[in-house]
Amino acid sequence: MRLSSNIQKKLGLNPRFFLEHDADTIQTKLASSLRQHAIQHLRQSHDVVAKSFRGEYIKSGLGHPKQFLDAQAKNRAWGTYLEATALGEQLGCNIIVTPVKKGVHQKPICLYRAEDKNAKTIHLYNSNNTHWYIDNKTRGDGNCLYNAFAQALQKHVQAEYPKPQTQSHAGLFQIKRDLVQSIKQQKYLLASIQKQSTPNEHEAMFKEEQARINQLSPQEKQQIQEDHMLALKLAYEDMGYTHANPTSFKTVLEEISEKQNFIA
Repeated sequence: MRLSSNIQKKLGLNPRFFLEHDADTIQTKLASSLRQHAIQHLRQSHDVVAKSFRGEYIKSGLGHPKQFLDAQAKNRAWGTYLEATALGEQLGCNIIVTPVKKGVHQKPICLYRAEDKNAKTIHLYNSNNTHWYIDNKTRGDGNCLYNAFAQALQKHVQAEYPKPQTQSHAGLFQIKRDLVQSIKQQKYLLASIQKQSTPNEHEAMFKEEQARINQLSPQEKQQIQEDHMLALKLAYEDMGYTHANPTSFKTVLEEISEKQNFIA
């Protein structure tokens, strides 16, 4: 399915909207709406990422996930990787982020891999966990995740509905050069996507690991839990979740313990 179709179905936006406005207007009109869609998805969706956030696989270190979502729903609250992933899950598109540290591009990270092998890819940049962007037109007003996402959606829609144009020889040469560069980048991003598990694969691996851990001794479970929490804490901080809302993940072991306590 074309991304524009999912945009219209999931976000209620006619593709013409992206064709009739410039990048600045797109950001002004869509940032708030995209934020609402991301937060609402995390609140109510039964898809894997959303369910995981609400406590099936993870929990908020501040208490109930509602606290995190209420804070993130506010205008100019800095969006995290979680909200970016939620938008990808809702729209059925891959989400790739290239971290930029002190001006140096790092290896791309696939935040979300859609089940559809032909899904489109949203590629964002994250500078030092302080600014999301697509290009130098992305506003840094606290809504930068949603500003960048709006720009990315516009680029995809424009690619689906190209305007016929006449080009000079110089213009055609530039287009060809840009195309070559784009193909190289897409191959690089595709490799990153293919390393990531799909939601269904992730769910299956989680259940297998849960069953394996359930058979271990209490001492082994405790060691795994401590190692797991440390690894998640480091990854969590590195990906910017602690920028404004420090939270911690709920482990498989905690779920098992809760179920055993409930049964007892």
